[in-house]
Amino acid sequence: MEASDHIITVLYMLASFGLVFGFQNKLPWPVSWLQSTHPLACLLQDWLGCAYCLGFWMGWVTGVAYWATLGFPIFKGGPVIMVLIGIAWALSSSVWCLLMDTILRRLEVEDDDE
Repeated sequence: MEASDHIITVLYMLASFGLVFGFQNKLPWPVSWLQSTHPLACLLQDWLGCAYCLGFWMGWVTGVAYWATLGFPIFKGGPVIMVLIGIAWALSSSVWCLLMDTILRRLEVEDDDE
Protein backbone atom coordinates (compact mmCIF):
# COMPACT_ATOMS: atom_id res chain seq x y z
CA MET A 1 0.00 0.00 0.00
CA GLU A 2 1.33 3.41 -0.96
CA ALA A 3 1.28 6.51 1.23
CA SER A 4 -1.51 7.99 -0.90
CA ASP A 5 -3.66 4.91 -0.14
CA HIS A 6 -3.24 5.58 3.58
CA ILE A 7 -4.26 9.21 3.10
CA ILE A 8 -7.37 8.14 1.19
CA THR A 9 -8.22 5.67 3.96
CA VAL A 10 -7.97 8.42 6.59
CA LEU A 11 -10.11 10.73 4.47
CA TYR A 12 -12.84 8.10 4.14
CA MET A 13 -12.79 7.43 7.88
CA LEU A 14 -13.14 11.17 8.47
CA ALA A 15 -16.00 11.13 5.97
CA SER A 16 -17.69 8.41 8.04
CA PHE A 17 -17.58 10.64 11.09
CA GLY A 18 -18.69 13.65 9.04
CA LEU A 19 -21.76 11.72 7.90
CA VAL A 20 -22.51 10.58 11.46
CA PHE A 21 -22.13 14.11 12.83
CA GLY A 22 -24.33 15.48 10.06
CA PHE A 23 -27.07 12.92 10.62
CA GLN A 24 -26.98 13.42 14.40
CA ASN A 25 -26.71 17.20 14.54
CA LYS A 26 -27.55 18.86 11.25
CA LEU A 27 -30.22 16.81 9.49
CA PRO A 28 -33.56 18.66 9.51
CA TRP A 29 -35.94 15.86 10.49
CA PRO A 30 -39.59 16.64 11.11
CA VAL A 31 -39.40 17.16 14.85
CA SER A 32 -43.03 16.29 15.54
CA TRP A 33 -42.70 12.91 13.82
CA LEU A 34 -39.43 12.05 15.56
CA GLN A 35 -40.98 12.90 18.92
CA SER A 36 -43.94 10.63 18.30
CA THR A 37 -44.35 7.20 19.88
CA HIS A 38 -44.55 5.44 16.53
CA PRO A 39 -42.27 2.34 16.71
CA LEU A 40 -40.34 3.39 13.60
CA ALA A 41 -39.79 6.87 15.04
CA CYS A 42 -38.49 5.36 18.30
CA LEU A 43 -36.12 3.09 16.38
CA LEU A 44 -34.87 6.01 14.32
CA GLN A 45 -34.33 8.12 17.46
CA ASP A 46 -32.23 5.34 19.00
CA TRP A 47 -30.30 4.79 15.78
CA LEU A 48 -29.53 8.46 15.20
CA GLY A 49 -28.52 8.94 18.83
CA CYS A 50 -25.87 6.20 18.79
CA ALA A 51 -22.57 7.20 17.17
CA TYR A 52 -21.41 3.57 17.23
CA CYS A 53 -24.53 2.25 15.45
CA LEU A 54 -24.71 5.03 12.90
CA GLY A 55 -20.94 4.81 12.38
CA PHE A 56 -21.34 1.15 11.43
CA TRP A 57 -23.84 1.95 8.68
CA MET A 58 -21.91 5.00 7.47
CA GLY A 59 -18.88 2.70 7.36
CA TRP A 60 -20.68 0.58 4.77
CA VAL A 61 -21.42 3.73 2.75
CA THR A 62 -17.83 4.99 2.86
CA GLY A 63 -16.46 1.47 2.40
CA VAL A 64 -18.32 1.11 -0.89
CA ALA A 65 -17.15 4.59 -1.92
CA TYR A 66 -13.57 3.64 -1.06
CA TRP A 67 -13.89 0.41 -3.03
CA ALA A 68 -15.18 2.46 -5.99
CA THR A 69 -12.20 4.80 -5.62
CA LEU A 70 -9.90 1.79 -5.95
CA GLY A 71 -11.67 0.84 -9.20
CA PHE A 72 -13.93 -1.95 -7.88
CA PRO A 73 -11.14 -4.50 -7.48
CA ILE A 74 -11.85 -8.19 -6.91
CA PHE A 75 -9.66 -9.24 -3.99
CA LYS A 76 -7.91 -12.60 -3.76
CA GLY A 77 -10.31 -14.97 -2.10
CA GLY A 78 -13.33 -13.61 -3.95
CA PRO A 79 -16.63 -12.51 -2.42
CA VAL A 80 -15.92 -13.93 1.04
CA ILE A 81 -12.83 -11.75 1.46
CA MET A 82 -14.71 -8.75 0.10
CA VAL A 83 -17.50 -9.20 2.66
CA LEU A 84 -14.97 -9.64 5.47
CA ILE A 85 -13.19 -6.45 4.40
CA GLY A 86 -16.55 -4.66 4.33
CA ILE A 87 -17.38 -5.85 7.85
CA ALA A 88 -13.94 -4.83 9.10
CA TRP A 89 -14.34 -1.40 7.49
CA ALA A 90 -17.81 -0.92 9.02
CA LEU A 91 -16.64 -1.97 12.49
CA SER A 92 -13.57 0.26 12.23
CA SER A 93 -15.81 3.13 11.23
CA SER A 94 -18.15 2.50 14.18
CA VAL A 95 -15.28 2.56 16.68
CA TRP A 96 -13.76 5.64 15.03
CA CYS A 97 -17.10 7.48 15.10
CA LEU A 98 -17.72 6.57 18.74
CA LEU A 99 -14.23 7.75 19.68
CA MET A 100 -14.58 11.05 17.82
CA ASP A 101 -18.09 11.63 19.21
CA THR A 102 -16.84 11.01 22.76
CA ILE A 103 -13.92 13.41 22.29
CA LEU A 104 -16.17 16.15 20.88
CA ARG A 105 -18.71 15.75 23.68
CA ARG A 106 -15.97 16.04 26.32
CA LEU A 107 -14.58 19.14 24.61
CA GLU A 108 -18.08 20.67 24.61
CA VAL A 109 -18.47 19.97 28.34
CA GLU A 110 -15.09 21.60 29.04
CA ASP A 111 -16.15 24.67 27.02
CA ASP A 112 -19.40 24.90 28.99
CA ASP A 113 -17.51 24.74 32.31
CA GLU A 114 -15.40 27.80 31.48
